[in-house]
Order: sequence, then structure tokens, then C-alpha cells
Amino acid sequence: MNTAQILQSINWNLLRDNPKIFCGFSDITVLVNAIYAKTGIVTYYGPFYGTFGMKKGVEYTLETFRTCVFSTEPFIINPTRSWSDDFWWLDQENRKFLPNPGPLIIAEGDAEGRLIGGHLTSLTTLFGTEFLPDLSNSILMLEENGEIRPRSFDRLLQSLIHQKGFKGVKALLIGRFTSASQISDGILVKIIRNYPKFSQIPVVANLNFGHTYPQFTFPIGGTGRINAKVGKVVFEIIKH
Repeated sequence: MNTAQILQSINWNLLRDNPKIFCGFSDITVLVNAIYAKTGIVTYYGPFYGTFGMKKGVEYTLETFRTCVFSTEPFIINPTRSWSDDFWWLDQENRKFLPNPGPLIIAEGDAEGRLIGGHLTSLTTLFGTEFLPDLSNSILMLEENGEIRPRSFDRLLQSLIHQKGFKGVKALLIGRFTSASQISDGILVKIIRNYPKFSQIPVVANLNFGHTYPQFTFPIGGTGRINAKVGKVVFEIIKH
């Protein structure tokens, strides 16, 4: 069972009349984007419930979740000092954290738009359907798990580019890839620069959301602003 299989069975009017907080990542990409597309309710891309049981390195995750979900003030997403893609749920005591070199600017610029996206492989199940949010005037937030490889990521990215409204995308922000993906900074830059569109908008990678830890929370359907110039990145959540 995956989330895409339940979309036809959801009572969207009932959901619209009784809004709740929805948050998750990975396969939950399908649900949070579909809810926003069908009801206009802002949802959240961030930790699972189980993530709150993490013992080490969870402070950043908790802080950004609280700020995004339980406040209304604009806030800036700062990079973490370290990151991990270990299987923390198997061994909570022996964790491996790596230094965070910070965001990777692939194309400079500034933009403001609605935040849409999540796990790219999951998002593709919505392509060409009524459940995919309008991509125009959006900042696309994309990430992947350890099952992706450079060739398959490139193909999924091309599929996304074919979607209606893509020409109106204002920026592309990419979550940090896991070590297992084999997508290095150099490989990612080569993939991104194959597409003319991405030389016309800000493109920033190695952000702390998705399948690495810790992870920040952002609102699907909320508004964000990105400024990436002269080696400095400022990412602000404006409406959430």
C-alpha cells in the first residue's frame, strides 16, 4: 500500500470543512500535495511522528517544526552544523554525524513563491492528475532517498519539466542527497546545467530537508523567499 492508492477514496469536502495539521515526508509527499491541490489547506513537509523519538541530533528538527506549525511569524531557515543519513532507529546511541559545508548554489538569484514538492519519486505519481498542485509561481522543493541514482533522478526531473505550469516555476531548492544515492555535488551540478530553465532561476542544493537528519519543516502551499548570491543563501518562510 502507498499513499497514492487512497486518493480516490478521500472525501475532500469533509477534509476541507475540518482542517487538521498534516505533516510527513517521503511517501507522504503524495498526501500533503494532494490535500493542498484539492482543498487549499496548507500542509507540512517535515518529520514523521516517530522522528520525535530520536535521542540525538533532533533539536533542529523540533525547533523548525514548532516554529513552522505553531507560529505565524516569518522565519529564516539556517543550515545545521552537522548532518547524518544513518539508520538512527536501529541504534540510537552510536550515531555518525558529518560536518555540514552549507548550501550549494548552482544558479544565483532571488525569488518568492508558493512552496510545492517533496520526495520527487513520490511526487511523480501525481503527474498529469487533478492531485498535482499548480506549479506556476512556485518554489519547487525536491529531495530523494537512497534508492535514487543519477540517471533516474535526471529522468524524473525531465518528467517534472513536462508538467503543466512548470514554465512558471520561480526557483528550485534541493534537499541533501543520502550517501547511498551516489549523487555528488559535481554530478548534481552537471545534471542541473543540462536544462536551460535552471540557468534562469535560483537553484540551491544541500538543504536540510528530506531523508537526511536533522530536517527542517516547510509549508506545502505556504510562501517562501530565496536569495542566493555571492556565495550566501537566505531562505525565509514568509507565510505558513
